[in-house]
Amino acid sequence: MRVLVLTGIFPPDLGGPATQLGYLIPDLMKMGFKVSVLTFGEKLPEDNYIFPVKKISKKISQPFRNIFYILTALKMARNFQIVYAWDLYTPGFSGFLIRRLFPGKKFIVRFAGDSAWEKARGEGKISENLTQFIEKQYGFSIELRKRLRKKIMTSADKVIAVSYFMEGIAEKIGVRKDRLKMIYNSVDFLFQKKAEESAGRLHPDFSDKNFNLITSSRLVPWKGQQLLIEIMPELMNKYQNINLWIAGDGPEEKNIKSQIANLKLSENVFLLGKLSHNELFRHLRKADIFILNTDYEGLSHQILEAIHLGVPVITTNVCSNSELIENEKSGFLVEYNNKEELKKAISCLIEKPEFKELFVKNAKNRLADFQWERLVEETATLLKSL
Repeated sequence: MRVLVLTGIFPPDLGGPATQLGYLIPDLMKMGFKVSVLTFGEKLPEDNYIFPVKKISKKISQPFRNIFYILTALKMARNFQIVYAWDLYTPGFSGFLIRRLFPGKKFIVRFAGDSAWEKARGEGKISENLTQFIEKQYGFSIELRKRLRKKIMTSADKVIAVSYFMEGIAEKIGVRKDRLKMIYNSVDFLFQKKAEESAGRLHPDFSDKNFNLITSSRLVPWKGQQLLIEIMPELMNKYQNINLWIAGDGPEEKNIKSQIANLKLSENVFLLGKLSHNELFRHLRKADIFILNTDYEGLSHQILEAIHLGVPVITTNVCSNSELIENEKSGFLVEYNNKEELKKAISCLIEKPEFKELFVKNAKNRLADFQWERLVEETATLLKSL
C-alpha cells in the first residue's frame, strides 16, 4: 500500500509534527507500507532519508511556493493509493484537489489544531476561544478561511483527531462522525533512547539551589507567558530564590523581553529560546514545576513530556488538557490567565511537596493511553481499512 504524506514541516525541522512524522514513517514501512513525503524546505547535504522526500524551497516567494507545492502534489499523487495531509491549508488543500481530480484516491487529514483560529487570534482579530470561534460569525476573510478548512475536512475519507476534544471540534465544523477517528498523540519515541540523560546543555544560571518554574511553548498570545511573568514579583516577595524559565520562540518574544525589562526581572525570569529536545529535557528534569498557562491545545506534547520526566504539572482547564491531567490528582487545572488560581497552585506545590510525589505518580499512570506502539498500530489499521 503506497502512501503520500503531505506536510508543511519535516525533519530536520523542529516541532512536534515534524519529529513525530520522522519516527512514524519508518515504523509504518516496517509494517509493509511504501511512503513518500512532500514538504517545504531546502535540500541539505546531510539529508539521509530512507524513503523519498521531495522538498519545495522556502526561498520561493509566495504565492508561487504554494502553487509549486500543489502542482507537485498533483503530479506525485498518481503513484499513490492514499494521500495523508498532516496539516491544513496548503497540504490539506492539495489533498482536497487530489481527491476531486482522482476519485479513486483515498484522502486522510490529521486534525491537531484549527489554523483558521490560530491565524485570526495571532493577528489580534479575535479574542474568542476555539469553541466560541466555531460558533460565531466573522467578517469575510476569517469566514473564508473557516469555509476552506471545512471544505478540506469534510471532503476527506477519514479525519484523524489527536484528542477527544479535537474530535468534538471536527464534528462541530461539519465532519461526519463515521469519518472521524481519534488517535492520541504520543511522545514515547523521544524516550526510547536514553541520549537525553547525557546530552544537552543546561543554562549556567539554572541551579538546584533555586525553586525553578518552567514553561515551554511557542511565544504566542494564547500561551499566556506574560501572565506568568506578571505574577513573579508577588512570588518573589513570598518565596526566596524562585525563578521562571521560558523555553520557545515566536512573535511575542519582543513584548516578553520588554515586560521582563520593565519589571526588572532579568535575574529571575530567563528566556531559553528554542531548544533541542535534549536541551529542553535537561531543563525539565531539573525543574520543580512545569506550567502551561494556555487557552488552546489540540493535545499538548509539552505536558506529555513533563509527565514522562516526572515533573508536576500546572495547566489550564481548557480543550484536551483534562484528558491528560485530573485536577488535584495528577496535577492542577486552573482557569486560563487566572492570577489567583495560578499563585495558589504554585504555592501549594512549594509548601506541600508531598503533592509533587502524588501528582507525578498518578500522571504517569495515564501514559498507558498515550503509547507510541498504540498510535502506530491504530494508524496502520486505519490505512489498511480504506
